[in-house]
Amino acid sequence: MAKLELKIKAQELRKRGRSIKQIASELYAPVSTISMWCRDIKLTPKQINKLTQRQKRGTYRGILRAAEKKREERKRKIIRLNEQGMEEVGKLSEREFFLTGIALYWGEGFKTEDGSVGVSLGDPVMVRFFISWAKKYLAGSKERLQLRLTLNEQYKDREQTIKNFWIKELNLHHGQFQKTMLITSAKPKRYYSNKTYRGTLRIVLSKSTDDLRLVRGWIKGLHNNTSG
Repeated sequence: MAKLELKIKAQELRKRGRSIKQIASELYAPVSTISMWCRDIKLTPKQINKLTQRQKRGTYRGILRAAEKKREERKRKIIRLNEQGMEEVGKLSEREFFLTGIALYWGEGFKTEDGSVGVSLGDPVMVRFFISWAKKYLAGSKERLQLRLTLNEQYKDREQTIKNFWIKELNLHHGQFQKTMLITSAKPKRYYSNKTYRGTLRIVLSKSTDDLRLVRGWIKGLHNNTSG
């Protein structure tokens, strides 16, 4: 198509309300050239409004595409970092398992001078870890476990449901549970999901005063190796 014919075609398209970029794409011509050829052509208010709305929709679609791309990148990053973390930890040796349990108790366990071995935890996986650790290193059989559930008062109507969850999760029985403790908050706390709220489980090893003294020694040993 000759240059003059191309110019006439561009102007006709512009008069129909086409955008400069659309015309340039259709005629395979530079945007700057189309803009120059069509600069004297006035669009009607209706045509201008139509182009403006189309541009807004295009911008919005672009924003959505960019947001979706960012979400996908974040998902891939999370998966990659999770896999990296699991690979770096690998399988715990017996000693690593022993030391990890001491560190858990150091952070979450009861530490009175004379009392019982016990922790307060809310994560089922961590609870199972502690029970396995106590069984292996403190002869903490499940029969020695005494439990008490602590719940925010707003969940008292779900007490039995939550207790049943822990009983099934840990293969325990109702008789091992003491009376549930309810906590009243001045400003009720909102949890991410009411259905997955499990409260906090207080786990005590019965007749474990000497066990506690031993654990305190383990903690001191760990402290001595980390204090520099």
